[in-house]
Amino acid sequence: MVPGDVLTIEVKAQRMGRIGKFSGETRVGDQVKSSGVFTAIIDPKRSDAGGAA
Repeated sequence: MVPGDVLTIEVKAQRMGRIGKFSGETRVGDQVKSSGVFTAIIDPKRSDAGGAA
């Protein structure tokens, strides 16, 4: 990459639920610069502002 390049980040959900699995790529133009697969724990927002967990 050089200054002025546009980095495009694309992430797709492979599996959703409390634990989600995602894959993604970064590109500059048509050239893939990086890719990866990751998991994340999805913690839904609570309706109370400051309650104990």
